[in-house]
Amino acid sequence: MDKLELQSTCFENIKTLCTSYRKYSSSRKTEEYLNIRLSSFEEQWRDFEARNALLLLELEDKTIHYFSEDVYNKTKEMYLTTKTDLNNKLKYLKQQKHSVNFDLSDISVEYTQDCEDGKSEKIQQLLNKQECNFNAICHALSKIDIIRTSEKWELEDNFNILKSKWECIDKLHWEIDFQLKRSNDHYYRMYSDIEEKYDELRKQLQSKIWSNAHYQQSTPRMELPDFYGNYSKWNSFKDLFLETIHNNPTINKAQKMKQLKTKLKGEAESLVQHLSVCAENYNSCWDILVQRYDNRRLQFSSFFNTMMSLPVIHEPDANNLKKMHDIIK
Repeated sequence: MDKLELQSTCFENIKTLCTSYRKYSSSRKTEEYLNIRLSSFEEQWRDFEARNALLLLELEDKTIHYFSEDVYNKTKEMYLTTKTDLNNKLKYLKQQKHSVNFDLSDISVEYTQDCEDGKSEKIQQLLNKQECNFNAICHALSKIDIIRTSEKWELEDNFNILKSKWECIDKLHWEIDFQLKRSNDHYYRMYSDIEEKYDELRKQLQSKIWSNAHYQQSTPRMELPDFYGNYSKWNSFKDLFLETIHNNPTINKAQKMKQLKTKLKGEAESLVQHLSVCAENYNSCWDILVQRYDNRRLQFSSFFNTMMSLPVIHEPDANNLKKMHDIIK
């Protein structure tokens, strides 16, 4: 099956995903369903985009239906529209998940019967203030996406915001606790629920911050060689790039794209020169290079040509043998 047929199959898969998503009942679009659908959707699009770049290079006839009907841009528009809707629904579900409704209207009533008017009023003021604190930390919790956040500064910023919100709650809680003397189950349930959510996200943030810091400290600094499109040098370049850049969680995709294009020269640079330096193009750029150079047959041919181009050894002395070894090792 050639690339154009593969592209047609991929297009049909994307179209089917879009159609089935629109037809699927809103009540059944759970967070798990949306995450699975989004992952599958993005995987199909990466294949489609990378193959489009290869078709632009390899097909000289731009009058064929694929180019004349602008299939790529129309598919991209369909993909972006559906992806935006998916992300919006996911964001809404996460906000609903972290939102907590507080009905504190009857809290003070339980105590006004046994307390003086002045004390009852003070308790109500403290509860009103604590309700504002609860709403503030719930809003902060809903805005933190622990899965998509990878930058160290952003993780630390989220952690500090969350910590400051919790400190306000914790400080006021002990004053309320002294007044209520643990006799109001409703308030304490609310407090425990918020405390549990805070502790869970705090641990996740701290774990990710520590992982990033440990990665930076444990990873040795290595200078990447330039890659000119030589098949015999590809495996070495690929392994070094994967370890230092591609798999590094502390570097975002825009930085990875800049590092990659900086190290490409000659034929390899020309292969992806149409892709600008931005986060969206990183996966496509890397996929194009892998499809071109991660080819065992062509790697062997390159090595064989190197062997065949060795000069003839007229005198098999140690010096000539050493030169041959240095070339083919």
